Amino acid sequence: MILLHLLFALTLGAVSPSDGPEGANLVSIHSLDEENFIKALIKDFDHAEGWTWIGLSHVHKQRSWMWSDGSAVKFTFWSQGQPDHLDKEDCIHTNFQAAKKWNDLHCNGLIPSVCASHII
Repeated sequence: MILLHLLFALTLGAVSPSDGPEGANLVSIHSLDEENFIKALIKDFDHAEGWTWIGLSHVHKQRSWMWSDGSAVKFTFWSQGQPDHLDKEDCIHTNFQAAKKWNDLHCNGLIPSVCASHII
């Protein structure tokens, strides 16, 4: 079973891939169904559906996307024209523009995050 946490005002740049709640990582998204589930979770906590960090980044190797839990990237949901890599935008948030898709951004942005952890 996976437990999801929605964390507000968490600066991604201060979080290592294994940080967050104990044993948690920023969420990885592997399908459109998972994307829709995460969107619904965010909307439950933030009716405005503001920007929210997910666990995709290329902070470890430039232009090589990786989920914070180490899983392979097999699904993406980029907004039109993204990722654009403007001035070292290495981290990814969701709910960008009207389409509410993914965008790359500087990792030091102070926005909410979704974390996931496996529980027994």
